[in-house]
Amino acid sequence: MLRLSLLAWLLLIPAVAAAEDGHAAWLRYAPVDAAARARISGLVPGVIVALGDAAPIASAREELARGIKGTLAKEVQQAAAIPADSAIVLGTVARLRDAGAPFVIDRAPGRDGYAIETVKRGAATYTVIAGMSDRAVLYGAFAYLRRLALGQVPAEIHDRSTPQAPIRWLNHWDNVDGTIERGYGGRSIFWEGG
Repeated sequence: MLRLSLLAWLLLIPAVAAAEDGHAAWLRYAPVDAAARARISGLVPGVIVALGDAAPIASAREELARGIKGTLAKEVQQAAAIPADSAIVLGTVARLRDAGAPFVIDRAPGRDGYAIETVKRGAATYTVIAGMSDRAVLYGAFAYLRRLALGQVPAEIHDRSTPQAPIRWLNHWDNVDGTIERGYGGRSIFWEGG
């Protein structure tokens, strides 16, 4: 009987010891603590509208839905058109201009830059994530998800980001001269051979 009990305990160890393997990296969308969830859940609309069907816009919509569900345990609906109630609205500056006056981004961010703006229209409050390109909208969606993961979603958002470099790289520690910021592994493989 003792051996059987010991065997049962040994078989449970892998299930208990199954730690996060890091595979999902920053896309794991870990739940925020209860206090942050209570504070910000009401500030995050339950509907996402994507204006356009380009792959980066679709990815932004899907990641936002996954991220909100993971961090806040809140299901969001996806809509084809801007509803009368509050929503997260994704789109390029041009598509938002076509959607009407309340959604026009007055100071358009630069190339691949994004804006995250709170827009009020009657009783509804919209979180607008816009960019000059489809790719910039995706960058804005991830910036919003970062705020969400940190529990830092204010009642009104007015964020803008325009990259100084024309190409956004992976978030690694390589410098443009080929050195590595934390140079434990030698020179950068990205700059090998010029």
